[in-house]
Amino acid sequence: MSKTRRSAQEKFLLWGIPFIFAVGAAMHYIYELTGRSFLAACLAPVNESVWEHTKMAYLPTLLWWGIGYRRHKAAADRDRWAKGALSAALAAVASMPAMYYLYTGVIGRHILAVDISLLALSAAIGQTVGARVYKRSRRGGRASTAIAVMAGVLAVFVFFTFHPPYLPLFRDGQTGAYGVSDS
Repeated sequence: MSKTRRSAQEKFLLWGIPFIFAVGAAMHYIYELTGRSFLAACLAPVNESVWEHTKMAYLPTLLWWGIGYRRHKAAADRDRWAKGALSAALAAVASMPAMYYLYTGVIGRHILAVDISLLALSAAIGQTVGARVYKRSRRGGRASTAIAVMAGVLAVFVFFTFHPPYLPLFRDGQTGAYGVSDS
């Protein structure tokens, strides 16, 4: 892979940060705008819980990496690209609640502007991790395994939207609701 192509891929991944933020922010309203449709519940937040908001990082990250693979298909190693995409999505999802609970634990309350910025920060963390995994991982492995894990994580999101455990991560801080069943 040439330096020029690698640079183009890295730039593409950096452009993913504002894309993920914009698409994720728009997802916040999809459930209500669709009249609380089943499909929207599977893909977008159904309440104000931290868990439901991680959907806003997960799906846009995978979408961006999918677009990137199609765009750079000739130069991208499919297996490494899939590992990078999975790593980016998981890092973004894990960093969001970690940062939320860290800052709210320190100051004792949440601030809407900070909450919104967490999506951008988690997108940046995810893209950085994903790009590093892509760049440094060895050829080989199986894209199908990474894709299966991505689908499995999506299945977990859907399951917990309809059957959330009664834990603080899943509780809507405004209404006390859990998932769709309590909304």
